Amino acid sequence: MVHGYFTPKSMEAWRPFVQSVIKDLLDEAEEKGRMDVMRHFATPLPVLVIAQMMGVPRQDRAHVGHLAEKLLNIGRGEPDRMKPLTEGMKSMIDYVSPLVDERIVNPGDDFISVLAQGEKAGIFTRHQVLVNTSLRLLAGHETTINLWCNGTLAFIRHPEQ
Repeated sequence: MVHGYFTPKSMEAWRPFVQSVIKDLLDEAEEKGRMDVMRHFATPLPVLVIAQMMGVPRQDRAHVGHLAEKLLNIGRGEPDRMKPLTEGMKSMIDYVSPLVDERIVNPGDDFISVLAQGEKAGIFTRHQVLVNTSLRLLAGHETTINLWCNGTLAFIRHPEQ
């Protein structure tokens, strides 16, 4: 059920949206005349794209970004990282649960709807839906940040490439 959402054809349909988000972020940086790649580009990019894929309302995207930031604490190695991670997971579940309830009744073409319809069909439990939602936000966030930051660093170190 989930694999059908992530086919090459369906991902290609996202290209114009992703390009638009990238353009907007780069335009903002150009206006300022500088950019912290991680803070102003690599971190907001996945939140904007993943939130759109998941059907998160536009007005909630900053909140979801904040929750995702808490979930990212697990990989940072700080000694007190478990408290923000736990708070982030609880907050994410509290936020996503009503969205899942809504998508069970009124599905859309977003990823939360795919998971909600899986729950409705008895394929997934509510726990599995909530964990998959949080996992998508975390995994997509972390890998995109690492890709952009490491790629930018590589180009800085090897400008001839």
